[in-house]
This record gives sequence, structure tokens and C-alpha cells, in this order.
Amino acid sequence: MSAHRISESSKVFHWSHQSVSVLQGLNEQRQKSQFCDVVLVADGQSLPVHKALLALSSPYFHAMFTLGMKEERQVEVELVGLSCIGLRAVVDFLYTAELQLDGGNIDYVLEAAHLLQVWQVVDFCCQYLEQEVSEDNYLYLQELALLYSLDRLDTFIDQFILSRFGTLSFTPTSCGIFLYTNLQNIFPAASIPHYPSAQPLLQTGLTSLRDGVESLLLIGGEVSERGEELSSNVCRLDNPTGGWKVETELPAQRSHHCLAVLGGFIFTAGGSSSRDNGGDAACNLLYRYDPRHNQWTKWTFSGAVGDCLIAVGGRNDTGALSSVEMYYPAEDSWCYVAGLPRYTYGHAGTVHRGVVYISGGHDYQIGPYRREVLSYEPSRDGSVWVERPSMAQARGWHCMASLLHLIYAIGGSDDHAATTERFDVLQVEAYNPHMDSGVM
Repeated sequence: MSAHRISESSKVFHWSHQSVSVLQGLNEQRQKSQFCDVVLVADGQSLPVHKALLALSSPYFHAMFTLGMKEERQVEVELVGLSCIGLRAVVDFLYTAELQLDGGNIDYVLEAAHLLQVWQVVDFCCQYLEQEVSEDNYLYLQELALLYSLDRLDTFIDQFILSRFGTLSFTPTSCGIFLYTNLQNIFPAASIPHYPSAQPLLQTGLTSLRDGVESLLLIGGEVSERGEELSSNVCRLDNPTGGWKVETELPAQRSHHCLAVLGGFIFTAGGSSSRDNGGDAACNLLYRYDPRHNQWTKWTFSGAVGDCLIAVGGRNDTGALSSVEMYYPAEDSWCYVAGLPRYTYGHAGTVHRGVVYISGGHDYQIGPYRREVLSYEPSRDGSVWVERPSMAQARGWHCMASLLHLIYAIGGSDDHAATTERFDVLQVEAYNPHMDSGVM
């Protein structure tokens, strides 16, 4: 027996094609709809897939299927507003490690990959677009880079512009752009003492925040556990601990104010200086916070629209307002623009691709909340507020946000018709400006 004894030494055997074989097998199962446990729906078309592979490859899907969202229990998950062309290309990549890009699908694929957080596809899209940059399309591609925060593509286009400056600077679409770009490169924002209000417009790589991490800030508001007291705290959500940490303080206590970010500066406008339900404590001050120096600056008096801020409606000691004002940091001045068609306060607003949208709110102190949605395009001369499809749910004191191609209305409150008792609105609605339609 001893002559046939097997050695006790251990060895590890490696099959280099195992991962490829597993991926191929999963793709074959997908094509036959075998063992697929969820169906993705986009543009009315269905894609059977495996949850495990999606969650492994995409932080977006990982959160969807692990954090108790309703999609975790659904057999079909509809991705509202996402094109089937883009979704199919991203899903095919996850199963095959191959990505086919061309001029007809690049926009859809980039949009889907960015939303689903499949960053390798986003990187491949950047590589493709870098090879396609030309004197005819570089401005459009630069807008695309800014829209999706594609630093790599943006840097490439900057180099493209500099290498062809002598030619491009004489094209009609570029004269003003190069003048402004050159001024930025020559005169950093921190070195322009005569126009401090214009600093947010003149940021460069030398003066803008670097190596930062996006953070969620809670600025001012009412403190419910302390009666009628307002807060001046600016708190940051600490992701590792899940707790809030005080970063700085507002110059004065505020609630119901508006916030905007422009050029790396935080602006807070208006609001109430006390817990007042009638508008008597309304404030017309604008504060700007510079995180580089942890410093607040008060300006004479809102979302950001291009290089401006806009204040829409609201109320003060005279009652509800219908006026709209634009703030121009370059001139440090406010001016009135097209007014609202009716008095409005308690509404929400956001900016989507240069167009201002507002929804809901009140018109007077007593009365039902509204469902109406209005839009305004400041860049067009003579522009007025335009009625858009109404929300399904009336609401006020809610929030609006723009993400990729959709606009969201989130939360808020409404009054029961019979008792006028206020209740929380939990529904979230999405509006597609391109399709001019909404979905709950």
C-alpha cells in the first residue's frame, strides 16, 4: 500500500476561461429567458435579465435590489424615460463585455450608462467621442461633457481647442467663447478684486475646488423640537457614520429660504427670519458662501439659470407675489423679468437645460394647493411663462429636482377637501419635458 500512497502536498489549478465561460452561459440563459428573475422595461420593450449580474455590475441596480425599494419585489421594473436603445446596449455589454457604438446610438448609450452608473461604458463612450471630435461638433460635445460631468472628455476638448485656436477663433460660433475662455485663463477669479460678485462666473482649474467629495448639506430651517426656534446651522451628512455634522453657520437664522449652487459658491436667498405663517418676517437678503475660505458674504437683494439666479413668486408682508427677478452676478444687480400669470407661493422649482420649471403651491393664504406646472425660458427674448401638463397630485411645500432628461416633484403636503386638515404627500412624480408628459 505504501508504494501507491498519494503525496499530501496541495496544488491549485486555474482555468483561465472560467469567467468567460460563466458570462457566456449567463448570456445564453438570458437569450432563452432561462433563470431570469426580473424583466427590465424601457420604451415598452422588455429585457429579461439576472438580478445578481445587474447588482454586481451597477451600483444603481445594487441599491434598487438591496435597499428595500419596491422594485426589489417586482417581476417587471420599468425604467421611466430611459431609451430601449441605450438600455439594451448597456445590458448587452454586461453580458458580453462588448460595446458597439456609432453616431446613432452614442447619446442613448451614454445617457443610460450614466444613469445606471456603469462607469466602464461611460469611459468607452468618452473614448469614442474623443475620436469623433471635429470643428463641426466640438461645441456640442463640450455641452455633453458638462451635462454628464465627463472630465476626461472636457479636458480632451480643451486641448483640441487650444491646438486649433488660430483656426477656430475666426468661426462665427466661437468668437465670444474664446474671448471669455482666454480671460478666464489669464485672470483667475481670486485675482479680480473690482468685481467680487462675478467670482462664481470666473472659476478656473486654479481657483475652483479640487479633490472634493459631493456632500449633502442641510442649511437652516425650523427646529421642531425647540418650539418656534429657527436654525442657522449648516450641516453635512457624514456618509461613514450616517450622522449630521455642523460645518458652519448662516449669518442669520432662516427658514423657507431658497438655495442654489453657482461656480462652486452656495447662494441662499429670501426666506423668513422668524416662524411666521403670514409673510410678515420675509427677508430680501442674498447670502453667498465661499467654501474655500469658509466665508459668508451678504449682497443686497432661486435656482441657478446658466450664469444667473432667479427668484420666482413667494410672499412678503404685502401678501402673495407674482413677480420674478433675475440676479446677474457679473453686474451685481437684480432686474424684473416676465411675471407669473397668478400669485404663487409655497411652490417648488428647478432648472432643466436652461428652462425654469415651477409646480404646485398656493395663490392666497386660504385655498387649495394647485397641480399646475409652468415653464419659463430666460434666454429667449420676450419669453413668458407657459402652462405645462399638470401634476397628478396637488401639492405645496414640496421639492423639485432635475436629473438627466426628467424632472421630479417630490413630497410636500396638501389639505383634505372636507376638513382642510393638512396631510403629507408621499407620491413622487416625473415629468419628461421632451415628451411633454408626466408619470406617477
